[in-house]
Amino acid sequence: MNKGKQINQKEQKKIQLDILSDVADFCENNGLRYFLAYGTLIGAIRHQGYIPWDDDIDIIMPRPDYEKFIDTYKHQEGHYQVYSTKHHPKCFINFAKVHDIRTRFQEEYAVETEYGVFIDIFPLDGYHSHSQLMKCYYASLLLRWKTSVWFKEKPFYKNLIIYLVKHSLFFVSAKDLVGYIEKNSIEKDYETSPLVCFFTEKLQPFKKEIFDHYKYSAFEGKSYRIPENYDELLKIQYGDYMKLPPIEERVNKHYAKAWWK
Repeated sequence: MNKGKQINQKEQKKIQLDILSDVADFCENNGLRYFLAYGTLIGAIRHQGYIPWDDDIDIIMPRPDYEKFIDTYKHQEGHYQVYSTKHHPKCFINFAKVHDIRTRFQEEYAVETEYGVFIDIFPLDGYHSHSQLMKCYYASLLLRWKTSVWFKEKPFYKNLIIYLVKHSLFFVSAKDLVGYIEKNSIEKDYETSPLVCFFTEKLQPFKKEIFDHYKYSAFEGKSYRIPENYDELLKIQYGDYMKLPPIEERVNKHYAKAWWK
């Protein structure tokens, strides 16, 4: 490991997989529920690993397990830590990351980050009304613009929106918006709710029973939990998820670099 050396994509994926393995083992050993999610779940089902043009890892946890995890997770070597609003005052996301503190990660369209190469962990919350959903949706939208930066590669209208939102919300902090989203997300108890929702991404309610049982699926050589009824979940989220997108859409949409500290 060379100090200051840039980490290529292959190395980043190796770090992510090591984090995922450690997080999954911690959850298994401590009775915490987790599932592969989003593109990571599609990758597990369709490719038994990463979607070839993708480079990140997402997992979800029911809110009770998510809270326990971010409060108790410890990596025995101390290389991996939770990055969340509970642990970092300058964290302005309404989910968590587990990152490798030996690395530095920089998204080219964002301000300087405080975390290294990571995997994302999203809470799954109880759903009770369309109003709850819309509150979280609009607050998430404002948060995204509030924390975005002017990036020359963006269309002019998007940079203009960033400018206008930042000025119109001058007296509303990103921390306030995160708090507002989290407050509305946890209004309905997860365990007693027949419907659940990811109030961080793809705001759409699902039957909680989809996540009541799990099975294992291979992802890059190791097996991880997925919802037993993953097919219903992915069809609602993505439609025909087994069909590959057009070649021109098979591109990595993330703009980031990483280095060893």
